Amino acid sequence: GTVIAFMQDKKLTVTPNGILQVNGTISSLVSIKGMLDGVPGYWKGVDFQSNKNAFGGNRLQYCVINGGGGDPEGAYLTLGDDILLEMKNAQFFNSGAYGMKVRLNPLTAKVDGVYSEGIKFANNKLGNVYDATTNQTLPELP
Repeated sequence: GTVIAFMQDKKLTVTPNGILQVNGTISSLVSIKGMLDGVPGYWKGVDFQSNKNAFGGNRLQYCVINGGGGDPEGAYLTLGDDILLEMKNAQFFNSGAYGMKVRLNPLTAKVDGVYSEGIKFANNKLGNVYDATTNQTLPELP
């Protein structure tokens, strides 16, 4: 499968006008990692700020995200307010901090604009999901 490798201390920001689509398959996963494979905190992560629906919108599908979490924000995947993102069978491993940083809607206890299924977490130093609304660490994405 496709490999996207980041240099040390670098991150990808998906701006409000941008779209990121990672479309792996069950037999060909996309690997998103640091140049030094599996080193927690080597690269910073992906910061989603986009709520675009064009061309199918933002998507992380059949991918493994590994060795990041070196950002002061402290997560592989930081989900901003008012985003749209579909995640299917994405794996978040070996973060130097959290696997994901989110803001849960206090009324629904969900992340507005995010659809997810088959998400896996492992070996994330500070925990799997950090909710900035409640300042709590969760074992998985609600």
